[in-house]
Amino acid sequence: MNKKSHLFFIASGLLFIGTNCAHGGMINLRFQNLQYPASMSSYLYDMNWNRMQPGKNLEYVNKVTVSKKIWGLGWGAVSLSSANYIDDQLNREIKKVNGVGIVNVSVSTRGCGLNGLLPFLTILPIVPGCGRVTVQGIIVRLK
Repeated sequence: MNKKSHLFFIASGLLFIGTNCAHGGMINLRFQNLQYPASMSSYLYDMNWNRMQPGKNLEYVNKVTVSKKIWGLGWGAVSLSSANYIDDQLNREIKKVNGVGIVNVSVSTRGCGLNGLLPFLTILPIVPGCGRVTVQGIIVRLK
């Protein structure tokens, strides 16, 4: 193999890796429609900024997990999905158990299988990409 062949294989490999990574969806997860307080820590604050925590003022009620597949175009720059589904689901789950909020909130994302299905098509910005957003937490209520 000559030097040009090596460069071709290296460039082809980098192109393949780069196109596989250039796909996905985008979502702005702000919890704007969430009707209850949410915290990534284990406590909430009351109206006077006093800390309410499990074991003292709050009790754990139920774990909750909400997941949504998101879609995007232009390598994820143009969102085709809304975050309202996640807010609405969390509102329903908290209301169902008479909760006052959600603590220990975590957000995770992962790509979906479509992104790697046709790797060379991801060079085109018109090919949709997808990902999955998962929000987990523990619903709490007043003791």
